[in-house]
This record gives sequence, structure tokens and C-alpha cells, in this order.
Amino acid sequence: MSLKQFFSNKIVLLVVTVLAISMMIAVVLFSYFYFEIQGTHNEEQRTYSNIAVDHSPIETIEDDFYYNGEQTYTVVQGVGDGERYFTFVPKKDNLEEDDISWVLESEGVSKDDILSEWQQECSNCKLLHITPGIMNERTIWEVVFEDDDRMYFRTYLFETGELYDSISFSKN
Repeated sequence: MSLKQFFSNKIVLLVVTVLAISMMIAVVLFSYFYFEIQGTHNEEQRTYSNIAVDHSPIETIEDDFYYNGEQTYTVVQGVGDGERYFTFVPKKDNLEEDDISWVLESEGVSKDDILSEWQQECSNCKLLHITPGIMNERTIWEVVFEDDDRMYFRTYLFETGELYDSISFSKN
């Protein structure tokens, strides 16, 4: 083996080693930041869920999720006094008790009914999520889905299930 081949092999080995170590460091840093952000998100979600329990009829939380519309809400689904509720806690700095609202699930169209209606209208679409929310001070169901190269945000009135609004965007 010549001296030139020896140094070539060493350089290749050094480059591969540096790349492998760099990739491992990148994976560790990415994992750290991902779990740090998730932890903050989960803690914030628990805080808003606890606010819902403290300031609404909900005694037991079944689920919680975000609704992003004109304002961002933590929506808490839960049970209190033998009834099922959706409680809407807006994400804002100076949150006051009057900002929190809730609705009995039985006073509106169910998620399954909205989903069934949507599937009849759009059988080949890909559902991304369906959540209750508040739009223009009205309780709505928001259905987010993809169809071909477009993403749709379709809202239905919670009380009646009627189509309230629909917008779409090109995914390109």
C-alpha cells in the first residue's frame, strides 16, 4: 500500500466518522427540542383543561384539543352533573371567567352525524380532523380535509348541522 492510498483511506475514514458523529448529535438535539416543546405544549393544555374544570360544569375531562379560528381555544370535552359538555377556553393573556363558554353536547348535532353528512358529500376525501369551535360567536363543527390537491376547512353550525362556511387552499 502506497503512502498516498494510506492517507486517502484515513481521510475517508475521518470524513465518515465526522459525518456519523454529526448525525448522532443532530438526532439527539432534535429529540431534545421536540420533547421539550411537547412537554411545554402538554403542560399548557393541562393548565387550560384545569381552568375548564374550575369554571364550567365539567367535573371529569374526557378529551381536550385545540381549535384555531379567529381565536385559539382549548376545547375540553367532559362530563358534569350527568351531562356531557364542550367547554371553550380562549388562549389569551388576560383570561377572565366571562371569556369561558360551554355548550351541552345534546343541544347540537353529534360529531358522528356531521361526519356522516360530510362523507356523503365527499366520499373520496381524506379527513384530517373534526373539532368543535367558535366562529363569529357561534358554536360550530370544523371539518378539515384534503381532496386532490386542495385542503378544505368546512364549518357546520353546531345547533343544526347546516353548512356555515367553507374555504379551501391549494396545497401547492
